Amino acid sequence: MRGSRVFASLAVAAATSASMLAFAAPAAAYPPVHSCQATISDTTPARGASVTASAGCFQSGEQVNGNVHSATVFVGSTTANSNGRATLTFTVPSSLPTGHHTLELIGQTSGHVATEGFTLTRSAANTTRTSSGSGLPFTGGSDIWPMTAAGVGLVLVGGAAVAVVRRRRHSGLAA
Repeated sequence: MRGSRVFASLAVAAATSASMLAFAAPAAAYPPVHSCQATISDTTPARGASVTASAGCFQSGEQVNGNVHSATVFVGSTTANSNGRATLTFTVPSSLPTGHHTLELIGQTSGHVATEGFTLTRSAANTTRTSSGSGLPFTGGSDIWPMTAAGVGLVLVGGAAVAVVRRRRHSGLAA
């Protein structure tokens, strides 16, 4: 009898684990499916300089985020106009090291990415920290709610299994 309970518990756990595959979201493809060239107002800015970037490969009304790479730094977001052109003005973060960097404008709906390189000069014009972003890289995903629901579901299934086993043991002892 005890062996069949263990087997049944393992079967329920295996079925529950297998059903989690239905909640799994596919990973976003990288590099993106569509990319285009951005233009930038100054290809050799100094830290703290104001720079404007623009690209026209986005959907009308789409939110477009800007990131600077070598060390990923969020520099702001904008909305594409009715022609799909997004223009973002940002302040070059003082945390960026001197050298070559790449600005990415990323469409949040289409996944389109526009890129343009620039070289940060050693000029000390305004070296105060003026980044409009948090300065932290984005490392998460957008599937937090399905995964949270799956975790809560597993806890509830486990709790129900424990309650059933205890109820059966208790009723078996009373007889």
